[in-house]
Amino acid sequence: MASLRSSTRTTPRKTYTVDAFEGIQDLLQDSSESESEDEEQQAGQEGDEGEEEEESEEHGFKARAAEIEPDDDSMSGLDELGPVEEEEVDQRASDAGEADLDDSISIIEDVGPSNRITGTRMKRKRVKKTPPPRSGEPTYVRGVPAEIHYFSKPERLKWIFGPTKDDQAPVIKARNKWTNRRGFPSRTPHRDDRGGFAYNKTYGAEIENAESNWKWILEGGGREAFRQRQMMRPVTLAEVQPYLPTDFDLRTFVMGPVDQRKVYSMKTRQFVSMSAAFATTPQPQTNGHTGKLSSSNKNGFILNLGARVQSLDWAPNQEGPKQYLAATVLPFKRPDQPPVDAPNAPSFTPQPQHRSSIQVWEFSTNADNAVDDTKPPGLSLVLGTSIGDLKAIKWCPVPCKHREGLGLLACVSSDGAIRVLDVPPPEKTKRTNILVEGFAFECRPPNTVCTAFTWISSSRIAASCANGFVAVWDLDKALPSGNKNPRPTIYTAASTSYIMSIASCYPSFPHMIITTSLNGFITLMDLRQPHPNAGTTQTNRTRIGQTMVMWHDFAHAGFSVEDNQAVRFYPLRRWFTGLGTAKIKGHVTSMAVSPCHPYVLVGSTAGEVLGHNPVRRLFDGAKCPANQQRWFTHEWRRPTKEEREAAELAETEPASDKSGGVDMQTLVGKDGLSRITDGFKPQVAVLNACSAPATEDTDGAMFHTIYEEKTAVTALAWNPNLHVGGWAAAGMADGLLKVEDVSM
Repeated sequence: MASLRSSTRTTPRKTYTVDAFEGIQDLLQDSSESESEDEEQQAGQEGDEGEEEEESEEHGFKARAAEIEPDDDSMSGLDELGPVEEEEVDQRASDAGEADLDDSISIIEDVGPSNRITGTRMKRKRVKKTPPPRSGEPTYVRGVPAEIHYFSKPERLKWIFGPTKDDQAPVIKARNKWTNRRGFPSRTPHRDDRGGFAYNKTYGAEIENAESNWKWILEGGGREAFRQRQMMRPVTLAEVQPYLPTDFDLRTFVMGPVDQRKVYSMKTRQFVSMSAAFATTPQPQTNGHTGKLSSSNKNGFILNLGARVQSLDWAPNQEGPKQYLAATVLPFKRPDQPPVDAPNAPSFTPQPQHRSSIQVWEFSTNADNAVDDTKPPGLSLVLGTSIGDLKAIKWCPVPCKHREGLGLLACVSSDGAIRVLDVPPPEKTKRTNILVEGFAFECRPPNTVCTAFTWISSSRIAASCANGFVAVWDLDKALPSGNKNPRPTIYTAASTSYIMSIASCYPSFPHMIITTSLNGFITLMDLRQPHPNAGTTQTNRTRIGQTMVMWHDFAHAGFSVEDNQAVRFYPLRRWFTGLGTAKIKGHVTSMAVSPCHPYVLVGSTAGEVLGHNPVRRLFDGAKCPANQQRWFTHEWRRPTKEEREAAELAETEPASDKSGGVDMQTLVGKDGLSRITDGFKPQVAVLNACSAPATEDTDGAMFHTIYEEKTAVTALAWNPNLHVGGWAAAGMADGLLKVEDVSM
């Protein structure tokens, strides 16, 4: 019996890529019948397959379309009652052919006048990306050619860093000098002058012009103005104690080699030597003091500042064996302080003033210019104030010679004001406690608060405000005027929302200002044309407004963080585009850059600190791997139930013979336990958003890790002095401070 076929024409292809009726139970039976009909119809074309493949690809599509005629009897559903032989299915009559279409062909365009597909099998071609033709005038986007990625390296560098040799020389020199080190710099240079520490060319010019930069202080009456306007008086330790964190909080942490970790407990302002902790046979701890052991290559200290570290900054212009680190912590609310009633948002309105302090710690150097841990660090200076929480402090970075004291120190507090203080030199024999009752420069913008600030020069300082404005003051003009709230020289809008961070492009481009705000844009502003529509440009918008932005003078680029926690650099001449250089877990909470080398430190809520050199990747492009290395990781956990119960029992029965046999090890974490881990290898970062290490994919759902608040690394600082350029400081949310020479 001859087999009956309904038609020899091909089955129309779907005009959509996803079948909207797939999975409906009522249509499953009809679908199976249709598939059997397709097999019969496709078998009839098996003999013509060879001829069709011989046709040219250019004319085959139109020829086959003309041969196919619509048939009213097609798809009639008539099948033979007897068995039907299995035949090979031609892929031209199936939907699988849609995957073989070229990307430039649209499925909708293949539909004929009768709304039926006339198509045939098309082989997919891989289109190789080739540079666009450059005949005639090139296409420009925001003042630069659009096809810059297809240019040669010299031409590409011209459009990224500048057309002249002076524009490209600092970046080329930094790339050649520090290209071999991945995560951290070397202490001494090699024979070919690679590695080591060195200032940028523009910073070297600032050193040569140090006397002229500070002429307004030395000869212009600035020193006398500071002495007359700022009010300070020395006090005793008992008088300054209310301005410091309490001495009764213990910080317990675990540190040391992986197989020989030890538990340490410190009260406020005590410390532990890292050389002793990482030695093969560490010495026992005695009242926070440990001796140096030659078997360890760790040079540094772990200190307990008593509360969350808010800000850190090393004092510049210190060429001697003593180095000074200024630190601020989150002050405690004491019982004698009245409760604060803030009906308005605290970030947009001034907060009541309360006691706080600035701690200046002194560290010594050894013969190799590393941290000398045989000499214990000391709290050389305490500046007690009553201006509220000190959110940020920064020393004036301009080089200076023959200066008295430590330099100019600026700060922003929770009362919404910006202040500048001339810090006196610490006493050589004993600690100095000073109560600051008045600042030489103090300003509160009306109807808003200062959120961050940056130094532009020795006499100019800029502050960002909660209303999106940027204010710039000239100290050499504001101090002699005698005004209590001096008017800024420049006050212009830089953003449409709350500005969270501001940075100056000093020393190469001191007239340029970088800001980041809650609207998700990173804005570059030229103070020579401060009008928002004249001298500003913005990056691509991020969903989350980042709290950190900094200027990298070696790379001539600003850098911040994206939503996926990737560190991205924005060259000055191509601000609208950026390049990722590192990736970190958790939300970024702190960053640091040094004038002595191009290495960047980045800390996060996950408690890790990364170091990386972005210059090579910016110079060579995305083909260069994103190398990075962890400095350390910090973890904090809450006390267990047994530890809390043992602590309560020890407080009621402090004597050891009356403790009732309580294991003293259970008292280790009564205020929480921290763990510091060192010794990580360099790694290559994966910058793709879909492979973020802070997320986890489970059954198609993405989960973000939430870390303990006290795990975060909240402050980072590089030492700006050349002979100790490898010194780094990191402050944690649990009050611990780590100071170490990380150079190799």
